[in-house]
Amino acid sequence: MENTARWLPILAALLIAEAIATFLVPGNDPFANRSLAVISAMLGLVTLVRALKGETNPASWGAAGFAAFCLLSVMVVGSYLYLRPFISSRVPVPLLYFNVPAYVLMGAGGTLLWAAALARRDQPEHPRLAQLGRIGAGIAQLGFFFAFIYEIPSFGRGLGPGVPASALNSVLRLVVRVLLLWGSVQMMRTAPEPEVLLQRLVRVHYVMVSWACMMFVNSAAMYAITAPPFAKGGQPTFCRNLIYVTVIAITAFSLARRFRHLPRAQTVAA
Repeated sequence: MENTARWLPILAALLIAEAIATFLVPGNDPFANRSLAVISAMLGLVTLVRALKGETNPASWGAAGFAAFCLLSVMVVGSYLYLRPFISSRVPVPLLYFNVPAYVLMGAGGTLLWAAALARRDQPEHPRLAQLGRIGAGIAQLGFFFAFIYEIPSFGRGLGPGVPASALNSVLRLVVRVLLLWGSVQMMRTAPEPEVLLQRLVRVHYVMVSWACMMFVNSAAMYAITAPPFAKGGQPTFCRNLIYVTVIAITAFSLARRFRHLPRAQTVAA
């Protein structure tokens, strides 16, 4: 099911627009934000060119590997920009640092399990795809554990009547994480019949689409509530969040196209 082929050029064009916006609004750390913009623009251009000219070698790791590298770079820059205020202020907030492994592991694990679910729709009983899906699900669940530790100080505080923005952020963040957890649990399950497994893989794909959409909704809602219209203070963070979601989708779709050509190295039950 090459449904990803028609979405890749759209996502690539969207990523290029997001990269331009990020470059034009560098924020408090111009070098980091503009580096992120350049990396994202390169991924968008490469993906768009390859999508328009057609896949010359589907078994090549070039496009998928470059997308994975760009996703890792986006995570590194995002983690740096998140930690920079806490490090410079020298305020002892140890639990806040758990948000970094949560951010990285949930993003990487979600991308991997999404890619495996897409590829397995063509080959539901492929053993290596089943293994990759479970690895991605395990990574995402480990990230969920770190996210739970990070949220401990905010238990009961984000739902107070005087902080509607924090309450909304907490609810949307919870929805995002529950969707990812649900998708990871579904990828861990086995099914005796290929038809049942195929239905589950399609369901996982739609859950992951909902996960990505809810990350966008959360970012848009926080920007709309916490910043005045077109305020420069919130634009860099909003653009980075958009880039993060778009790069995840492009990486998942690129990996799925490569995973469809993995050889069957072993025969085990899916």
